[in-house]
Amino acid sequence: HSFPTRRSSDQDYWDAGIRHIVALRGDPPGQIGGAYVPRPDGYLNATELTAGIRAIAPFEVSVGLYPHIHPESPSIEHDIDVLKAKIDAGATRAITQFFFEADTFLRFRDACAAEGITAPIIPGILPITSWDGAKRFAARCGTRVPARLNDAFETARARIAGFVGGRAPELVFTRNATESINLVSHAFSSATAVS
Repeated sequence: HSFPTRRSSDQDYWDAGIRHIVALRGDPPGQIGGAYVPRPDGYLNATELTAGIRAIAPFEVSVGLYPHIHPESPSIEHDIDVLKAKIDAGATRAITQFFFEADTFLRFRDACAAEGITAPIIPGILPITSWDGAKRFAARCGTRVPARLNDAFETARARIAGFVGGRAPELVFTRNATESINLVSHAFSSATAVS
């Protein structure tokens, strides 16, 4: 969005009672992971966007980050510096891109803490409704797919194919994506936080 459109939208959000915004730079249209070119009349990056949002009103602002490494970043250290800049601009928490291994998140969270970042870092979850789709998305985001996880999905796929191929006339899936997301959400909301 342009500066005037964005500022007007943010003021409208505040006036409507919205107090939390997720500020993402975003990807180029149709190109997850493609080269980003900012609009001449828009924000250069999520740090500028965060500062612009906070200049309108004292929103809670969540920003995005990659716990493994941003596709455009030279290093994790650079990503941590970018996160610091977003927090200095007014971000109140960060939400990670999805990942497949908890250690990826924990290492990144600990590295941020070692650099003095105290804002909450929330793990991003990707409910998997299509393994092929998840792998394509991971490739575009630079997210490593662990071989053991891929093997487990491929083994399950082969077992299902064998089951349907000779022993069952069809399979009926009883949960849709919304139900899966609700199940994951409920599991996390009833879990005890560990720090």
